[in-house]
Amino acid sequence: MPDRDPNHLYPEFRAKFFSAMEEMANWLSIHKPGYGIQIIEGFRSTARQKELYAQGRTTPGAIVTQKNGTTNKSNHQSALAADVGIFKGKSYIEDPEARIMDYWGHCLRAQGLVWGGDWKTFKDYPHCEWPTTDKATYAKAKQWMKEQGLV
Repeated sequence: MPDRDPNHLYPEFRAKFFSAMEEMANWLSIHKPGYGIQIIEGFRSTARQKELYAQGRTTPGAIVTQKNGTTNKSNHQSALAADVGIFKGKSYIEDPEARIMDYWGHCLRAQGLVWGGDWKTFKDYPHCEWPTTDKATYAKAKQWMKEQGLV
């Protein structure tokens, strides 16, 4: 099951992520009335990451990740990544128009976060994460996850 609990996101990331979501919600209220944004998945356990990696490979569905969860970990496993969904009312929008996702990227970049839509390969428009170059924050998040009992 996807973990949507914002308390399972590292606090520094959570603050920036929710600031970006608030800005996006404001933009949607003006440019796409009736639309909203919600967290779809944040923290992932190793078991959940392995489950997603199997999808489209050994289990039915489309491939949604290139990270196997063990030798190639997802930043979701560090409590430093999250995915969002765009909704019209209560209906999930499977493929939002480009200008919506481009604005989501703008909101993330303004917070110093990385947007999956900027990746050269395997673009992941709903995804955001803390910059992987910031090893100190990843180390702090790892300790925080232990303290929270997430790992």
